[in-house]
Amino acid sequence: MNKKFRILIFSIFVILILYLNISTRGFSVEMIMISIYFSLLIFGVSKNFLKDWIPFLIGFWGYESTRGIADDFASMLGIKPNFNIVFNLEKSLFFFLKDVPTILLQQNFPFSEMPKFFLITLFFFYSSFFWIWAGTAFLIWLKKPEYFKNFVTSFLLMSFFGNFVFAFFPTMPPWYASQIGKLPELERVMWSAIFPNHGVSFVSFWDSNDFAAFPSHHFGWTFFSALWITKLFGKKWVWSFIFPFVILFSIVYGAEHYFVDAVFGGIISFVFFRIFSKNSLEYFARI
Repeated sequence: MNKKFRILIFSIFVILILYLNISTRGFSVEMIMISIYFSLLIFGVSKNFLKDWIPFLIGFWGYESTRGIADDFASMLGIKPNFNIVFNLEKSLFFFLKDVPTILLQQNFPFSEMPKFFLITLFFFYSSFFWIWAGTAFLIWLKKPEYFKNFVTSFLLMSFFGNFVFAFFPTMPPWYASQIGKLPELERVMWSAIFPNHGVSFVSFWDSNDFAAFPSHHFGWTFFSALWITKLFGKKWVWSFIFPFVILFSIVYGAEHYFVDAVFGGIISFVFFRIFSKNSLEYFARI
């Protein structure tokens, strides 16, 4: 297969993935694995893929599964979803505004009046949360394989730490608080207006978790990925920080998270990045 034909096939594949990303099908662990493996087959570098990636993806599947039951665990312990602590923290942070950012944004910029192109673009960035961590891992695996274990280990530990918080500090996201009357009417823009279906995944056999809001992995994962990419590939990749910060706007505007959810997610991601990209770097590179 010559180079031009490979590029053509890969380009068609990328277009297909982008279409699936903005249509009614979501990304899943299985789809991510198939996408990456297909890409490797095209470029003829799939020899060590299964050996390196299957443990990581099993770990990620474990994270997704336990995230789905973290709220059930909290319920068994008698821990009720929290509203006041995070909401009051948000109000204190934005004391200079009349209300919290989510409410102000939706009142002043109702999604029904927003251009469709704007909403689709916003959704593209929002949904990058589902695959950008895999793209980062793939890039590191291809170009900096000695750091692959560092990245995937820190990513999984960071994600499981989030599950620990979800289990012991379940938190109502703005859209849920709105539904039960604690906040004014809010629209879950990214889902109800643009992306009504969640796709099919083995993970979907587990319960979803409406209270996995604090910390925000939407911001945390993409911020974490941008930190790693910039460290390993230089300042020319600083543009990758566009993703987490556009996502920050989309999750606040779309009533998925409060701003403080993203702040806490960013702090966690930075801590795990610092630990695994500096202090433990040489140790994990030898494993």
